Amino acid sequence: MTPERELQATVDRETAAWDRQDAEGLVDLFHPDMVWPWPPDGNAHDPVTWVFPQGRFDRARWKAGWEELFRTHELVHNVRRTVRTPASAAAGCWSSTPDCWSTHDGSEVAAMPEAIACVTLVVRDYDEALRYFTDSLGFRLVEDTPLGEGKRWVVVAPAGAVGAALLLARAATPEQERAIGHQTGGRVGFFLHTHDFARAFEAMRARGVQFSEDPRHEAYGTVAVFADLYGNLWDLVEPKREAAGGAAR
Repeated sequence: MTPERELQATVDRETAAWDRQDAEGLVDLFHPDMVWPWPPDGNAHDPVTWVFPQGRFDRARWKAGWEELFRTHELVHNVRRTVRTPASAAAGCWSSTPDCWSTHDGSEVAAMPEAIACVTLVVRDYDEALRYFTDSLGFRLVEDTPLGEGKRWVVVAPAGAVGAALLLARAATPEQERAIGHQTGGRVGFFLHTHDFARAFEAMRARGVQFSEDPRHEAYGTVAVFADLYGNLWDLVEPKREAAGGAAR
């Protein structure tokens, strides 16, 4: 069986388990080392803030949780379409559309949010841009796949990141060349989050990153603007943590 058919078979098993409200069938799908991050609310788009309400896989506890879901909610729809996300010409990641539930009083429970996989940054030269993002910003190379005729699919991301990655796309036309460094018309276009602003700020400066201001403290966190090798503006941000009661610390 091909990997694609194996994946589809797994999705079909999960879909059938939801349709049957079969908690036993659902727990059969998970690896014993599974953990399941989940956004704490509909506005929590940064995976750094996600929580682990289920914790590490525990068959009895997870089964009981789904049994409680089936007892208190009704399935609104469960039409799944398995698609391959075009993360590259040669590879990708697979996903299926999620189910959607409502409580017995009719209020709908939001489905799992979608995610932006990559954002394009137009660059002058693949290797020049790759050196900057890996050496100066400390990003990791996710993929570098030749596409023919000198084109490459080059993807980088912050080390350890689970959010969106950056596609380094070499300008291929005069119009694209004019956009290098000006994709957002002089506005800050990219936001790099960190857990430790002071450490990241000093490390980046030591590697030659040019900041246009001293760190400042805003309502949302600590921030400083820097320009990448082409002049695109970035915010380095350490977001404020939320206290247990929801107030910013």
